[in-house]
Amino acid sequence: MANQKSSPPRTPAISLTEIQNQMQSYLNCLQTHGPMIRVSPNISPLQTHYTLFYGPCEQAHLIITKFSMHDLQYDAFRKLPILLLDTHFSHINFDHYYYWAFATDVYDFFQKQIGTVYDRDIRDRLHLMMNVFFLDSKSFEPEQNPLRSKLDRAVRDLAPYLSDVSSNDFLINSHLAYPVIEGIARRMLPSLMDLKGIVKAPIKFTNGAGKDIEYSSTGRRMVSAIDDLLRILESSTPDTLLKSDLQEFRVHFDTVYSKIHSRQINTYDIISEYRNALMHGEILWQIIYAALTNLICLLLTSLIQKSEYESRYGELMQLLEMRFHTRLSGHQDGYYPP
Repeated sequence: MANQKSSPPRTPAISLTEIQNQMQSYLNCLQTHGPMIRVSPNISPLQTHYTLFYGPCEQAHLIITKFSMHDLQYDAFRKLPILLLDTHFSHINFDHYYYWAFATDVYDFFQKQIGTVYDRDIRDRLHLMMNVFFLDSKSFEPEQNPLRSKLDRAVRDLAPYLSDVSSNDFLINSHLAYPVIEGIARRMLPSLMDLKGIVKAPIKFTNGAGKDIEYSSTGRRMVSAIDDLLRILESSTPDTLLKSDLQEFRVHFDTVYSKIHSRQINTYDIISEYRNALMHGEILWQIIYAALTNLICLLLTSLIQKSEYESRYGELMQLLEMRFHTRLSGHQDGYYPP
């Protein structure tokens, strides 16, 4: 896409309101016309609902058809992982991949500032997730690129196992996302627990059933359930913006996933249910990988202050532009644009 590769401005221009309006036009289109899925013969029926495709709604109304993802103002960058949940009733679109690629490069750029949480272990695991996502192209191309198609066929012929990995990225990255979320959440609560989840101070909160739960050094000592961990993070974080973001994430998640499941669900409980199903080898509702990745982005973005993002935005853009030209010469450095 041309606007993804042009020289970016040195101040972010796209507001949260503009993103919300663009997303609403996309959702309105889906409600009116529905997704038009082009099924590849290499994709199993279980995966067709989530295959990347570009129907009329995608070609006209995706964020990346009108804006460059790297041009997001801070509030838009921070809120987009929440807003993208609204599209999950249909499929995972290209906006997700462009956002995840850009966000990962942003976290790498700010690693020194957010390194107490985004340390080497978390960074390496997030990069592994992105490597799986981008084994094949996630570039938005309304017109089929003959050269790309030829290369894709060559890759499938020479290394068919890579095609299998790529087509199952939703399953692989679901396995990877859970420990990343747990690792990030524990690192964000250093006064309450260590990296293994062993509590350092008494913790009290209310679970999804309305029951009061308590952890302490003399009672329940280890926070191992991800639903408990996320509730502790939301209730105990001193970051009021993060608390608000997590609450908003739950509102959007509950609304969309309750429709998907045809029953009222609770965000943290269903995330925990998916984890247990995944660990026991049960069939996984594929689309959860995107919600988990969005949650990772929400948590990591909360570590970056608005003033930092804005003051160093020009420097970030220079780095991304330099990386892009390096990638054109055949060297992979960074993820954005995908």
